[in-house]
Amino acid sequence: MSLRMNPKQKNPKLLNELIIQNHVDMLQSTPSRMQLLLRYDEELQGLKYLKEIMVGGEPLPTSLLERLKCLSNAKIYNLYGPTETTVWSTLKDVSLCSSINIGKPICNTQIYIVDENSGLQPVTEEGELCIAGDGLARGYLNRPELTEEKFVANPFNPGSKMYRTGDLAQWLPDGNIEFLGRIDNQIKLNGYRIELEEIEYQLLKHHSIKEAVVIAKEGKEGNKFLCAYFMSDIELQDTVLKEYLSKSLPQYMIPPYFMRLEKFPLTPNGKMDRKWLPEIQNNETSDVNEEQQITEDSEENEIEARVKTIIRASIDIQIQEDSINLKNRFSDFGIDSLLYIKIVVLIENEFGLKFDDDALNMETFPDIQRFITYIVSKSK
Repeated sequence: MSLRMNPKQKNPKLLNELIIQNHVDMLQSTPSRMQLLLRYDEELQGLKYLKEIMVGGEPLPTSLLERLKCLSNAKIYNLYGPTETTVWSTLKDVSLCSSINIGKPICNTQIYIVDENSGLQPVTEEGELCIAGDGLARGYLNRPELTEEKFVANPFNPGSKMYRTGDLAQWLPDGNIEFLGRIDNQIKLNGYRIELEEIEYQLLKHHSIKEAVVIAKEGKEGNKFLCAYFMSDIELQDTVLKEYLSKSLPQYMIPPYFMRLEKFPLTPNGKMDRKWLPEIQNNETSDVNEEQQITEDSEENEIEARVKTIIRASIDIQIQEDSINLKNRFSDFGIDSLLYIKIVVLIENEFGLKFDDDALNMETFPDIQRFITYIVSKSK
């Protein structure tokens, strides 16, 4: 069964009900979405109904695989492939595996792992993963230069093309393929491919920024999130930089967190040392005043405090207790749609209430004050 995009796919409890009610026996998900579901294992009876679970779009963490094995008897497949080759190109049944790889090519697909001169790499030697076969796209629409760069002549099958993925991989002795990461600084975030240099380039176009670097860090749930570090002549608020980037980048490429540095850490060779960039912390305090208080009612103020505590515990950076201003937006704290649903489910459990379908959309609430007001109304 194919599940259309709707709020039930974003709420673990509702998705669980949908699987049971519709007798779903096959589920396809990204690891980040599956991590969200598995946080609430006591609610996931629906996984026991599945016969096949297909996970792809991002690297599959070993911890996620082990949890899936405990909660379901379904066959679990790790899938790999870019959009340019009609999404899936390799497959591995990892149901009985303790280690994870991306398996072997699917039917009518050829995989080549090549060196910098496009020569085939021997087993266990890393190289760029290239794909050819019936699933190969013709190229990028209205982007001839990028098409020429990525969709190249296939030297192993004259007259055909192959796609250079930019992924680093190696053949294993058993004929499977191990994914090793990226050759460049491209990452996969919530299913989106992101070039970190493109974000850095846009930041450097800001008249006050001298240097900038963007990295992907791992969050509490094994998810990735973007952090931007910059050097500038003046202090620049996160909200200002997000607004600036929104004029040239899609929302999923805008880092939720920024940090201004006096200088960047360098290697002995004088190059940027990303490993020693500091942890980002939000040390700003909100200017809470009487106008920001929802009410003088002590019970409602207690609800506000409990909601703020849940938000603070859920986000990926440390913030001070009084850092959450009621006028803040969720995006100010790096809360995306997946993390928002996690917060929703925690609040449902905390207060014994159920969110309406429209409230499962983060955009329903322009600021945290409206969100808390909604919870107060549902609690009465």
